Amino acid sequence: MKLLQRAILEDYDVPVCRPKTLRMVQFGLDPLLLGLADRLIDDANRNGADFGVALTAANQPDLLRRLKEQEGLYTVFVRGERGEERVRVEQVVQSVIAALDPEEDDKALMALADCESL
Repeated sequence: MKLLQRAILEDYDVPVCRPKTLRMVQFGLDPLLLGLADRLIDDANRNGADFGVALTAANQPDLLRRLKEQEGLYTVFVRGERGEERVRVEQVVQSVIAALDPEEDDKALMALADCESL
């Protein structure tokens, strides 16, 4: 299995949409934030916005490490119903541009306080 990285997105017909500007810091890696909030930010980016997200979370170094290995990319699977119709969406979220472990790199996290685009 290939590691999810930007270089392979075109191989799978995934539209590339990488934000350039850091606009938000997300504290925590709760599934609701990753699956809903970041997906909505990604939708906005696909429609012309430029909202990059920096993630940080204490006590979740493995998840942060995996996000770094995947260049901030991850896949969200949405299944449900819209009226009478079944819905199934697979979306590669590309809004994350940094994953910072506060225990490992507190200087990078504190540098976000000086970021004018936030």
